[in-house]
Amino acid sequence: MTARRKPRRPPSGPAYNKLEAILARLMDEAGIDYEWRFRLGRYVHDFKLPNRALIEVNGTWWHADPRFHSPGRLNPTQQRNLQRDAVRAEFAQLCGYRVKTIWERDIRAGRVTAADLTR
Repeated sequence: MTARRKPRRPPSGPAYNKLEAILARLMDEAGIDYEWRFRLGRYVHDFKLPNRALIEVNGTWWHADPRFHSPGRLNPTQQRNLQRDAVRAEFAQLCGYRVKTIWERDIRAGRVTAADLTR
């Protein structure tokens, strides 16, 4: 029996994150090569680019976008997610990757460009 590989591109349907699908479409249109749901150690990152960059697509509420959420007013879920995000990013950096966070608000407002992703 052969091991199943994760899809390179997000499949269509409700099983994937819609924000990731928007970002994947942007990268496809710009001709940016990427791997979707890249596993590094025990962590799964939303996208991996060929230049050793990892892209995380974070929700405004779930990951407490600092532009809208004060650190002292986070609920336990947001605090836990911030801790997990920091540990995952630190591990990626120790493995030689750069981590770029793309926020939900920016995706929905159309403020993310291909140049933002490849810097």
